[in-house]
Formats: sequence, structure tokens, C-alpha cells
Amino acid sequence: MRYDVTFAVPTPEHVRVVASTLRAADLAELEALRGGDPQGVLEVSVLDSMMAGEVFTALNAEGVPFALFGVCCGVQHVAAAVTRARSASVTDGDSNDASEVRWGGSCVWMVGTDEVANHGRALLRHGRRFVRTWVEAYGLIGGFVHARHDAAVRTLGKLGFHVVPSGALLLGPAAEPFLPFHLAPEEA
Repeated sequence: MRYDVTFAVPTPEHVRVVASTLRAADLAELEALRGGDPQGVLEVSVLDSMMAGEVFTALNAEGVPFALFGVCCGVQHVAAAVTRARSASVTDGDSNDASEVRWGGSCVWMVGTDEVANHGRALLRHGRRFVRTWVEAYGLIGGFVHARHDAAVRTLGKLGFHVVPSGALLLGPAAEPFLPFHLAPEEA
């Protein structure tokens, strides 16, 4: 069975619908990294990406939003999180080797509802196109994925990202493990 997917600029209603029906793993990731209200976190993420990058809503054939994703350039909050995490690791005596991690660049992100599973092939096909375009436009792209979000880790690999398991950092209010991932222009 073929499932059609279209992409649009997010509206407040798209954000509300996706935030209220997030997959359990995406909700856990948002709560671990940022805490607070998922809708508020997504509103900020969408706004950041609109102002300094690109952001899209994935819609099904009926026009119902089921995912939000984007890229944000010059993400100083990511650098600050890395600095805090490195300081905590040093203080706690953590011996994680983050030497494989490539810092800097632009941050990519995606969250979705359970309907993402119905559109896996289409999202991968289109996702590879978005990733290539973003690498060409922004250079090094990457971010952090919750270490427990197995589906997201697998998908990042399928999209060509290098996920660094040995570079796990403790991020967010609860200091949970997040894996850095990146894709450089020479790797795309």
C-alpha cells in the first residue's frame, strides 16, 4: 500500500496536533532534553528553525500533520549543552571518548506521531533529499539523539549520519545520555 506524504511550512495547528500525539520515544526524548510542555518546546524549535534555517511539517494524504523537522544554523544552545556536558563529565570522572564527535555546524531535528511508521520509505526517500540539500547549504550538520531512541538512531544511520556511541553526553535536566551525530559535506 502506498502512503502519500506532502510537506508544508508548519502552522500553529500543525505544532499543536503533532505535540499532542507524539510517539512515546519522541516525547521521552523531548522531556529528557528540554523538560516542560512538549507544545512549548516544539513552538520554540519551529521558530528557531524558521528564523535561522528551514522547518517543515510532513502531512499524510488527508492533510493531517504527523511529523515536524528542520535545521537550525548557528545553534549556540547546542554548544552550551556540549560545554556543560563536558564539564559534568570531567567533574564526574566520566571517561567517555568524544574525540570522534564533530562539533559545530547546524542542528537537524525531527519529531513525529505513531503515523511516522506508516510512511517510513517515503520519509527516508525525501529525508535523504533534505539532508543532501542541507549539507550543501549549511556544511556540517548534526545534533543529539536520545540514546534510548533506537528507531531514531537507526533512521539517522539510514540517512547517512555518523552516530557516535562512544561520544554519549549527559544532557538535559535529568542528565540523560544523548548520542551526537553528524554529516559533513565530504561524507554526503
